[in-house]
Amino acid sequence: MEAKALVLVLIAALFLYTPAPEIGTISPNNGLNNETVEVMIEGAKFNDKTAVKLVKSGEEDLTAANLKIDSKKRIRCTFNLQGRAVGKWNVVVVNTTKIAEKEKTATLIDGFTIEYPEPTITGVDPGKGLNSEILTLNLSGSHFRSGAKVELCAGDQKILANNVEVLSGSKLTAEFDLVGSVPGTYDLKVTNDDGKAGVLTGGFEILERCLAEPAIREIIPREGLNNSWISIAIHGENFDPGAAVKLVGSEGDEIVGVDINVKNAREISGDFDLNGQTAGSYDVVVINPNEKEAVLSGGFRVKEADEAVGEVTFLKPIFFDFDRSVIRPDQIGTVEENLGYLIENPELYILLGGHADERGPREYNIGLSQRRAEAVQKFIVSKGVDPERVMIYAYGEDYPAKKGHDEESWSYNRRVDILVGKEKPGWEQGIIEVKNREG
Repeated sequence: MEAKALVLVLIAALFLYTPAPEIGTISPNNGLNNETVEVMIEGAKFNDKTAVKLVKSGEEDLTAANLKIDSKKRIRCTFNLQGRAVGKWNVVVVNTTKIAEKEKTATLIDGFTIEYPEPTITGVDPGKGLNSEILTLNLSGSHFRSGAKVELCAGDQKILANNVEVLSGSKLTAEFDLVGSVPGTYDLKVTNDDGKAGVLTGGFEILERCLAEPAIREIIPREGLNNSWISIAIHGENFDPGAAVKLVGSEGDEIVGVDINVKNAREISGDFDLNGQTAGSYDVVVINPNEKEAVLSGGFRVKEADEAVGEVTFLKPIFFDFDRSVIRPDQIGTVEENLGYLIENPELYILLGGHADERGPREYNIGLSQRRAEAVQKFIVSKGVDPERVMIYAYGEDYPAKKGHDEESWSYNRRVDILVGKEKPGWEQGIIEVKNREG
């Protein structure tokens, strides 16, 4: 009887015994941190209580889903890698014992690697440039990362971008010095800091500068008061570095532009001193260094300062973070200080002028400055200001109060100006003191 009991005990022990699992391979052994990946694990001694997870020091364990035990030697499961840390992860297989619920594990050290996806380029603006200009390209796509490198490639020709700014995972800007470059069609390549690259084949064309005639499409703004300075932006074609700009009146009066900056072959910025100038219609003239010129007939109007509008007063500006339109916590006090003045003077009209720094596409910055002004409007209206008193103008990047090309200047230009007046302030009054306030 004792022998029979011992046999029964041994049989029960064997039945309840849970062996430690063994891991041979995992396939695939890598995945991207924006996907869900299905893997197969080969090994031994898997059972119906086997679990699988990925483990990395300092990170939350990543437990497998949809686990299926094909046999004691094969497991299939999925891992949701979305947003998980890149790098090497240990693969851990766990068998839970039938007695005391203890765990027996096997670990494949650094068995699985999570990687960033490669970048993709879906568009570039502009798509061509002259081999006489320094040009900023605006790229759209996906998976751009801080530290990305951008270049133009054609055969053995390579042009590396300067001043690459990754605005988001889907937008970046890159400045190219095209002066003296070989004309032709170039591939556009973005390489992230992990070495992964995306290419837009034939995405950009460099054209020979043939001393073509410049052309003006528009000037912004199209008018200004004759008691102020005004900053302008001119858009067109074939502008050369060193170009001059002037306004020419019907009687031959000339207003010469100052601080002229030829940003690229398609855009010029600068200032005009309109103080005391004759009111009327003026031609806009751009003169390239080779003396070829473009004329936009009657493109600008100088207006008499309207005394009926009366004086306007600038309150304290509200500043914003890069590429954001949410009022910063450290600016709430300034907004509330301005709000007190607005509530105490309910007869005053309010102009909210939104601004952005020079980085990013011009059209994007117009929209961003609009959203910033709307954020301030929403705040003051929620506190009791009559919305009928409030006007919004979006100036984008065209009227910087500080004209440097550094973070100090950019941080000042990411702002909403607040003007008040007894009559409704006009668009031009939102920029009337930009020249005086330039730091």
